Amino acid sequence: MIGGSDAVVEPFSKMKSEKGTYFVTGNHEEFYDGTQFLDMVKRSGIRVLSNEKIEIDGLQIVGVNYKATEKSQDFAEVLSKIELDQDKPSILLKHAPFDLATAENKGFDFQISGHTHLGQLFLFRFITRQVYHGYDYGLKKFGRMLVYTSSGAGTWGRRCA
Repeated sequence: MIGGSDAVVEPFSKMKSEKGTYFVTGNHEEFYDGTQFLDMVKRSGIRVLSNEKIEIDGLQIVGVNYKATEKSQDFAEVLSKIELDQDKPSILLKHAPFDLATAENKGFDFQISGHTHLGQLFLFRFITRQVYHGYDYGLKKFGRMLVYTSSGAGTWGRRCA
């Protein structure tokens, strides 16, 4: 059991997975100093991937920070520092479903994103579909890469203080 202000992430401490649970930052962690929140995520047993690659049973998992990959050039630079074995399957965890061509050109097989909140409100759905070129929700193919965009976990706007 984690305590105090950790109540925000306490439900996540109950998740059990054989190969681990992983997290990447999004834009909401940047509304304020996200250090306290990220520390709570780590205490709940979730591994925060920060512009790094891990390998589990031959599967490469890369997690990138939102802030470090928000701009296309920065995203390309972050990926250039990560060695990806093209003979092994790979997953990219990236908050926003932008710059799909950059990820696909690097050789990723699968990208998991969120950020769009499925438009949150009915009419916003039309906007997010345009902004994210149809990759605003669900499983789609981009070249040879699969892209899954989640509608989110419902934690928007919560503070840790």
